[in-house]
Formats: sequence, C-alpha cells, structure tokens
Amino acid sequence: MTHPLSSPDSPFDVVLAGGGINGAGIARDLAGRGYRVALLEQGDLASQTSQWSSKLIHGGLRYLELGDLALVKDSLQERERLLASANHLVHPLRFVIPQAAGNRPRFILRLGLWLYDLLARPARAHRSGSLSLAGHPLAHILKSGPARSVLHYTDARTHDARLTVAVARDAARHGAAILTRHRVLSAARGPQGWSITARLADGSQATFTSRCLVNATGPFADRFIEDALGLPPPAHLRLVRGSHIVVPRIGAHEEALLLQNTDRRIVFVIPYEDRFTLIGTTDIDHKGDPADPEISEDEVRYLCAAANRYLAVPLREEDIVHRFAGVRPLINEGGGTARTTSREHRLYLDRDGPPLLSVYGGKLTTFRSLAEEVADTLTPLLPAREGKPAGWTRNARLPGAFSGDEERAAVLALLDSRAPALAGDRRARLVAAYGTEAPDVIGAGHDGEGHDADAPGPLACGGLSQREVRWLVEKEFALTVDDILDRRSHLGLIATDEDRRLVEGWIEGTAA
Repeated sequence: MTHPLSSPDSPFDVVLAGGGINGAGIARDLAGRGYRVALLEQGDLASQTSQWSSKLIHGGLRYLELGDLALVKDSLQERERLLASANHLVHPLRFVIPQAAGNRPRFILRLGLWLYDLLARPARAHRSGSLSLAGHPLAHILKSGPARSVLHYTDARTHDARLTVAVARDAARHGAAILTRHRVLSAARGPQGWSITARLADGSQATFTSRCLVNATGPFADRFIEDALGLPPPAHLRLVRGSHIVVPRIGAHEEALLLQNTDRRIVFVIPYEDRFTLIGTTDIDHKGDPADPEISEDEVRYLCAAANRYLAVPLREEDIVHRFAGVRPLINEGGGTARTTSREHRLYLDRDGPPLLSVYGGKLTTFRSLAEEVADTLTPLLPAREGKPAGWTRNARLPGAFSGDEERAAVLALLDSRAPALAGDRRARLVAAYGTEAPDVIGAGHDGEGHDADAPGPLACGGLSQREVRWLVEKEFALTVDDILDRRSHLGLIATDEDRRLVEGWIEGTAA
C-alpha cells in the first residue's frame, strides 16, 4: 500500500533510512529548514551503535596522537554546543590521568592537554591542570595513593540513547515523520523520485515516494546499498567492536579515570548511573553480524587487567553486573589497526537519477555538524521551502533543555510544590532525564493534576510510574519494555522480573 503520508503526487523531500543519532540529527536539520522528511528505522531509535557508546561527549584526546586535529577541534566545538543545547542530558565530567610505569611521559601528556585546551577555545571553563590526591577519595582507590599530583582535564558525559530520542523528538516537532519498526526492504529510482518499500512490525508493507534518499544506517550502510538498492557501495566500512563492562560503583569520587594501557590504548573508568562504574572500551575488528555484537571473554579479561594496573582493590570478573558491545562503522582505508582508524565521516552523493546520499563513519559527539553538512549538500537539489536558515541547529535547544539556572530552579520548585511526596532520588532521576518536561511527565506541570507522587498504585524500579510509561509511549516513540528500561532509561540495570511484567502491563494499557 502507499503510505498515507506519501504519494507520487505528494512525495517526501527526503526519506532517511536509519534511526541512530546521525539519522535523527539529519531529520531534525532538514525538517527545521522546512522540508518534508520521513525517518524509517527498522527497530527502535538508537537500538544499535547509538546506545552502545562510552556515553561521552568529547573531543577525543587520544585522536591528537593520530594527528586528527580537525576532528578534535570540531568535536570540542560540538561538545560546547551540546553542553548548552542539551544541558539536562550532557554534563561536564572531569577526567583524572593516573600514572604507571611505562606510560607516556608526564611532559608529553601536559603538551597534549595544552593543545586540547587550545583547540577548545574559548571554552575556558574546562581547562586542564594538576590535582593533588592528598585527602581526595581517589587516593584510596588508586595503587599510587596520595603520593603525587595527577593531571586532569574536562569533557562531558551523556545518556546516548536519550540524546538520540531528544533529537528525533525535535525533528518531529518540526514536522518530520519518525517511523520506527519500519524496515526498508527495497528502494528503486523512477521518474517521480525514489519508490521505497518498508515492512512494518505487523508484517504489512508500505510504499513511500521521495525526491532524495539518505542512507544513515551506520554499520549496515554497505549492506543497505547492496541488498535494498541493488547497487555497489561507494566505499567499504571497517566494523570495529567497542566493548564495555559495568561493575558496582568503585569509590565515592565523581571523576572519571583515563587509564593508559601497556598497548598504548586508553580505557575509561566512569561513574555510571549512581550505583555503578562503566569500564571501556576496546577496539577489535568485528567480523560477525553488526546487528548482534557480543563482548568476548578476551575483551573482558583485557578490561579487567587494564583497570587492575591502577586499582588498589583488584577487579574480578565475577564483579561484572552487565556487559555490552557495539559496532562502530569506520571508513576502511586499508592497513593500520582498529585503534588508529580515523573516526572522521564521509558523505557519498550519487546523482545518477534521484539523489542518494550515504553517510559513512562519524561520532556521537559530532552528529549535529554532520547533519548540517548533509542538509547543506541536499538543499541545492531540493525545491525551495519556507523554513529556518542553514546552521539553525547550532544554538537551538533540544526538548527538555534548560534556558539557565533560573529555569532549572523553577522546575525543582514546581516539583516540590505540586508533588511534595516525590522521593528525592526519583526527583533527581526525572529532572536528569526530562529536564524542563519533568513536571509534565508525572502530571505535576501547570496543566496537570499534580497528584502523581501521592497517587495510589505500584511503582517499578527507580520510581518508574504508569504515568511516566504513558509519556514514553505517547511522546518518545517507545513500544516495548526494552525501549523503556534499556534505552529511554538505564533502569534495566536494576529491574527485576516483576518490574518488567509491571511495565509490560502498563504499555498494554496505554495501547488499549
């Protein structure tokens, strides 16, 4: 059937395949410029690479060693933009660099940090420096103890999947159709543009007509072009697996650790979701299906050994409470190691008929600038539309972002007055996840009843309520328990079987 939003007489300007961070960012930018956009995602938003990152918004200190200065500078500029435009989801995080025998000399690290600061200008609030461990909680965590000072610098952390959802919501707010559980089966060029056939969750099929097609399928980019389009890919990907382990919280400190390993790789040790610590990542060439990567036992041992070079209390494999792996779609230039392969992106535009643009590579941090580049590339090929100017996303806030400290304080005051029984840890989780929208999520906004915190009825893990689940289904494209517990939140880390059954029932009640 022809999709009701699209027909040969009323085609989309752009159809995007892929609902990761890059696809969501491209949909947002183009929709804001006034174009008719549809995003088709075969699963849930951020259900692949975009949920399996190290949860960092960063310049990439280690990329300085590879000479990728332009990538680092762009990443640092985008870090600053996200700290302002998504300040409920992106927060500064200080990294401490402990030393061990055989590491890079301290003066080399100082030089690298000086260059990092220089490339980040004018972000003076995040300058690097030295930190004394005397009396610091880290003194009890590290083998080195308080004997000497350590170097530190600041980047940022995020909830990667929630960031993707926020970007997709902003795209929808500007008119984009965000269609999850729509797997593109085929796409063919014709006199009216592209004819794109997708299979829906119920097994039915729908056809979309579009002037342009964007391939933003991440690690599936090669396969998408070959299987769905029947064309040779313009380049080939190098699929690199990055794996992480999660353990109970190590220490009471708030800083992350940047650990130098004996193979010259770095491993991060990051405070994670209050109760946990996230340790990663690896760089391994991935030969299997990119849809189902798994961390190997060798990778688990590698991460534990890297951490144990520095930790006073050794980490054991039995301490691991969760593990995950994701596949990074890097550009295959031949030779080199997975560690040294560039994280830069490339755009491939095929104009042999209706335009096809394929996105290869990219980083979570630079999704916005990548999306702007895609939109700038496609705009000359599309009809003129009334919309926002090029570059409009540079200073545009995402849904939930605070305009400043005053608005943050006002949201907290509103929650205190209209939901006085709200537990402190639940309030903190809601504000961190939803920002300015937190009161509306639980019905405590100016237009709500304000009774959620006192309402009878069960709460799931983390104080998750039926009202919050309804919000996630109706506002954030969530359809399953995993969508809610593993992507819209990280509550899956603490969820019991009973929690999952409860959430499943609430989802069914919302759909009824």
